[in-house]
Amino acid sequence: MQIEFVGPGDQEALFELFERCFSVAPQPETWQWKYAAGAGVGVVARDDGQLVAHYGALIRRVRFEGEDGQALAPADVMVAPEKRGVLTKQRGLMAQTARYLFERQFGEGKPCRLAMGFPTRRARALGAKLGLYIDSPVVVDELSWHPRPFDWRERLRYRITRLSSADLDAWVTPAWQAMQNDFHELVIGVRDAAWVRYRYLQHPTRRYRVLGVGERLGRSKQGVAIVQEDEEGALECMDLIAPRPTMPLLVKALRQDCSASGRPRLYVWVNRLLRECLMTPDAAVLDRDMRLTVTVGPKSEYYARKWWITNGDTDFR
Repeated sequence: MQIEFVGPGDQEALFELFERCFSVAPQPETWQWKYAAGAGVGVVARDDGQLVAHYGALIRRVRFEGEDGQALAPADVMVAPEKRGVLTKQRGLMAQTARYLFERQFGEGKPCRLAMGFPTRRARALGAKLGLYIDSPVVVDELSWHPRPFDWRERLRYRITRLSSADLDAWVTPAWQAMQNDFHELVIGVRDAAWVRYRYLQHPTRRYRVLGVGERLGRSKQGVAIVQEDEEGALECMDLIAPRPTMPLLVKALRQDCSASGRPRLYVWVNRLLRECLMTPDAAVLDRDMRLTVTVGPKSEYYARKWWITNGDTDFR
């Protein structure tokens, strides 16, 4: 068995493996967005020259309690169906490809501190059994609200503006600066204008709306929210960029947007450490069996307990 980084000639074989594993053809433009434009990284396993496994990861800039760093977000983890019988063994292909990647990404002088993600219960259990991930206690809940229009005072005071790429520097930059200052004690993925532009406005297949919430008269910019309409017609909040005191206002603005667009509900995923920033008396809380999972390593569980999470921190929403 040969384990190595993805090479320039591997795309066709990778796409064939993807279709065999997931019974759907991959989207070349999305793959390019993840691994080229997004500077992702991938490892493959070959058996007699045939590509039989892939472990990919997106590289994310992160603020670790006010300090710059990077983390991996695993994606497109796949093993050829005929090779899955050894998945539970320490030398299984998932374990081999993951360890190869982690050994080259984590540690002194290497680019990343750890990997994080939202694996299924089976994948969480397998990762913990293989010694790759901690058995994380960090629960990610879904908060949900019914639509609610602004009252007359809110309508007079606030405006919601759909932002273009050209607007992001003026809106996102001050919102992100205030947010990272307010949450400096946490671990939080960088949400600057460049990241918002790449993650949301340059996504090749999904259509997100980036919304600025500001005051009408003083023209003060309060914060930024990113949403998409999900397959059931609900309004999914992907991200919120604002200082702590302004978070409830963004929820109010999104409920107004939900009401104006006729959406049946608004929802967001957030870990329990931070849900009090967004809670209202009429919010519904649902445990979707999601857990923030991080790789085994120094301070991993400590970081996991302090991580700010929303839907946009995944690659699959």
